[in-house]
Amino acid sequence: MMSKMISRRVFLKATGLAVLSAAAAGALAGCGGGGAPSTASPTMDGSKQQGMGDIYVNMGSFVPMTFNNNYYKYTFLYIDNKANNTSFELNLSDFTTCTVDGSPATVCSLDNIEKNGTLQFTDSVSVAPGAIAPRIPLYISLTPEQYRNDNRTVIVFTAASKNKKATFTYEAASIYPDILVVEA
Repeated sequence: MMSKMISRRVFLKATGLAVLSAAAAGALAGCGGGGAPSTASPTMDGSKQQGMGDIYVNMGSFVPMTFNNNYYKYTFLYIDNKANNTSFELNLSDFTTCTVDGSPATVCSLDNIEKNGTLQFTDSVSVAPGAIAPRIPLYISLTPEQYRNDNRTVIVFTAASKNKKATFTYEAASIYPDILVVEA
């Protein structure tokens, strides 16, 4: 078995190139345009939940993502249905308004499954009686400009069965939304 000695200078050059290559690969992976959905997870401030009649709602921070040249951001929606003995049905149509920096955006899914290289979106979720659904994925479809310049997001969720409307407002520097609940 032969061993080959390398100089300290050659070793440092090779190590430096390896580090630069790894850093460049990571930076280029962030360019998006066809990768897998983000592995980052939204976080939630549990003290911000608000009552909507006999249910409680909250929403977490947003995580941006691209998939097959489409732009999204997603968060988790929290629904507490513990006080009820009937299911709470949540539909995409319950999200009556969504804007990003004043321009219309679309709440496009309440969950997703990656299948055959595409995202299969879900348009309704049921929260069982007496249960809490702490992490319902909520996806917003964005234009490329909204994705790049995302500063303020407003989402209005109307629970017609509860006669309540919750407005979730994310300001430019905020991680968690301000939540205002009013009669619908």
